[in-house]
Amino acid sequence: MQIILKEDVKDLGRPGELVTVAEGYARNYLLPRKLAVAATPGNMKDLQKRIAAARERDARERLDAESVMDRIRETRLTLTGRAAEGSTRLHGSITAENVAAALSQALGMPFDKRSVELKNPIRTLGTHQVGIKLLKGMTAPVTVEVVDAAAQAAAQAAAAAPAAREARPAPEAKPASRTRPAAEPQPPPEGEPAPDAAAEPHPAELGTRA
Repeated sequence: MQIILKEDVKDLGRPGELVTVAEGYARNYLLPRKLAVAATPGNMKDLQKRIAAARERDARERLDAESVMDRIRETRLTLTGRAAEGSTRLHGSITAENVAAALSQALGMPFDKRSVELKNPIRTLGTHQVGIKLLKGMTAPVTVEVVDAAAQAAAQAAAAAPAAREARPAPEAKPASRTRPAAEPQPPPEGEPAPDAAAEPHPAELGTRA
């Protein structure tokens, strides 16, 4: 008897598959438990529609996944940890959850820690390649750079220092001192002759000097 499986049945097949089984096995076990339906013309037509829809869905998902895979390959994640001075060994580790969170932020789309193929947490500084599984048979590598938190903070502070100095406003220039204009000569009081520095001495003064 031919039946269409609705559920995954061990040693028989997966949902949607058309299989042939003994009639007693089908009527006494598979059909009553709704694990399968009889392969009638109506059920076969419905099966073909579902198979076509599933293929279209799979094609769209794979096309989208290929685009995401290209973005993942071009991504470089920088994660920080604490390491002993002079050592690359981390105090703690970088987990699959850390990688998934960083990738989600970098690409602006959600990634679950279960999609991160990381058998053991990362426990050393340096560059690591981590696989990101999107669909069955589709895995993209992402580059994870683990840096020391203290060293990164020092480097950022050193890089920010010149920029801070350049951003300081220049001191305001003091306004130039104004020179007071020379006082204009005032006219002598009425009835007195005007003083003349270049006037010749009076003849009487000449005689006295002689």
